[in-house]
Amino acid sequence: MSPAPVYRKPFNKKRLLFITPEECRTIAKTYGTPVTVYDEKTLSRYTNDLLKAPHAYGLVARYAVKANINATLITFLAQRGFYFDASSHWEVARLLRYGIPGNRILLTAQEKTPTPEKMLRRGVELNATSLHQLQLYAAASRTCGRTSLSIRVNPGSSSSVQYKTNVAGGDSSFGIWHEFLTTVLAVAKRYAIRITRLHVHLSSNTDPDEWLKLIEQVLVKIVPQLPDVTHFNVGGGFAIARYTDEYQTSLHTVLGQLKRYIRDFYKKTARKLVIELEPGAYLVAHAGLLISTIDDIVITPRENQMNSSTKSTSTHSISTNSVSTNSISTNSISTNSISTNSMRHGHNHQKNAQHLPIKPHLDKTTAHNYNIFVKLNTGMNDLMRPALYGARHYMAIIKARANLNQQSAAVLQKAVSNEYFSYMTSIDAAVPVILVGHCCEKGDLLTPQANNPHCAETRTLAKLSIGDYVIITGVGAYGTSLANHYNSFPFLAECWRDSDRRIQLIRKRQTLADLTRSEINIFKPGY
Repeated sequence: MSPAPVYRKPFNKKRLLFITPEECRTIAKTYGTPVTVYDEKTLSRYTNDLLKAPHAYGLVARYAVKANINATLITFLAQRGFYFDASSHWEVARLLRYGIPGNRILLTAQEKTPTPEKMLRRGVELNATSLHQLQLYAAASRTCGRTSLSIRVNPGSSSSVQYKTNVAGGDSSFGIWHEFLTTVLAVAKRYAIRITRLHVHLSSNTDPDEWLKLIEQVLVKIVPQLPDVTHFNVGGGFAIARYTDEYQTSLHTVLGQLKRYIRDFYKKTARKLVIELEPGAYLVAHAGLLISTIDDIVITPRENQMNSSTKSTSTHSISTNSVSTNSISTNSISTNSISTNSMRHGHNHQKNAQHLPIKPHLDKTTAHNYNIFVKLNTGMNDLMRPALYGARHYMAIIKARANLNQQSAAVLQKAVSNEYFSYMTSIDAAVPVILVGHCCEKGDLLTPQANNPHCAETRTLAKLSIGDYVIITGVGAYGTSLANHYNSFPFLAECWRDSDRRIQLIRKRQTLADLTRSEINIFKPGY
């Protein structure tokens, strides 16, 4: 008896840290921080892996552009034969502007396009995600002489492990409910349209075992009700490992099993289905990292009872093979986590906490008495995932050549003693710290507990100082695409590292003029 297939791969830090310390310092000096860097070699590895994936009767690889729609990245994928999945008519417009042919774009959107006929005439394929959209798109298709249409169906179950990324089931608004297929066929008949594509996207960061079970059920229960379907779009959402205790989907193993399902379906129905995939994060997440700078270090006392109320996690020791170990730190989860009450409420610590001495002794045996916050010059405006989902990213410290510039050091030294100055600008190794962003929100937390954005989790890093660099990995997907201007921080710069390790700027850092360009002040300036 052959062993059961393994659909998961362990975390692999080599896929995340693709630059050397010297490259990090050069990029930071040239382009400033924060800055995102995309690696062509890493992206090529994932795209080639997908394009070579097993299939029975055809495979269409669509990239979910919501993950990252930078023009350079889109062009890179288009030149390698990728099709594209758009989640709004604005994404379609950007793809068309980038030169992507309309017939390589599928629009699957929560909000209907206001110009369906225009899109159809450009060759864009429309995927109806509701009965209302179906009627509008079917009518537009008949007007434009199109005879086929695509529908997204909610099969009634999800393979998600995170509520916020669950896009199927009864508590999700995505897709036409599976019990309404009779109505779907009636609308199609009325407008003389054939439903030739079935789209079923179950969730993001999906559990592969559960995903395969649900896809098999769709093949058994839903596809037979749609006799004209030739393309089965199974969506994306394949899990990737951004942190030490997460797993990576073994895509070829999963798709190998799907291939067997498709062949079994053919044997029973004589229908050959072309599979369509729509990965986003799976393709680009590991190909991006964010370089930030440590802006400040803040120390506060912890509540005495905190240790008894916190959730502990096992300690993982991580080494780095791609870079010098004396330049890049190893990061892990500390056995101490910060409780929900501590993070969500601004308690007065006078009663329940120790008084903070002028210069507390901080080492691995005493640090548990204190919250040590390491503030970065990036945050939820550049990387929303930790605050939104409680997502965790692997991080590493790069020592800067100069921890503080001479002018800043001189100003500080006038106000404090040398001893205290040293204490307030650096933290020794093996001391658990909490990394936070620069936004004026307590929720701007870069090291949350897993799937819990309300609670902090400490990381144990090497010695770090103000001015050192912190690399946040796994940000190629849903980093800049979720970026915002909160606190009027401009969008960061983005760079491309090609296969010859050359760095090129692919998006300029925004300026104040960019931030205010579209504003209209209806009052006369001044007082």
